[in-house]
Amino acid sequence: MQGHYTGTENQGTYFGYQGQVKYRLQPELQLGAQLFSWLGQLNNWNTNQQQQTSVGPAIFGKTKLGRKEALVYNVAYLWGTTTASPKNTIRMQVEYEF
Repeated sequence: MQGHYTGTENQGTYFGYQGQVKYRLQPELQLGAQLFSWLGQLNNWNTNQQQQTSVGPAIFGKTKLGRKEALVYNVAYLWGTTTASPKNTIRMQVEYEF
């Protein structure tokens, strides 16, 4: 869930979900898929044509930088599955663990 507030106006709370599956090829490399979906405001969900859902293949990894430090990353190419979704999306996330 995500809330949007601007100044004194409450734009509502939106509901979405995301998921991923991974297959571990090596400790540093995994293949899988990701799914992201936004259904709309919590008290007024969008119609099926207005909901955004994207799904696609992903690569996950972890690179150690020291005893405790590491970079954890994932990259995905996502296709929109509804008319309101972006047609194609490249998504990347990098985390620094310490």
